[in-house]
Amino acid sequence: MDFQIRITEAALADFEEILLYSWANFPTTAERFGNAILNHVDLLKSFP
Repeated sequence: MDFQIRITEAALADFEEILLYSWANFPTTAERFGNAILNHVDLLKSFP
């Protein structure tokens, strides 16, 4: 049984700010970092 994940506008804004900071300060790992966060959020559907 998968659960539903709700992401608020505030959470998306925070995520965008985090990614912008990461791109500016850690450009070689920022994409991998952002994808890892999204993958972990997706895991919450099965393991809340």
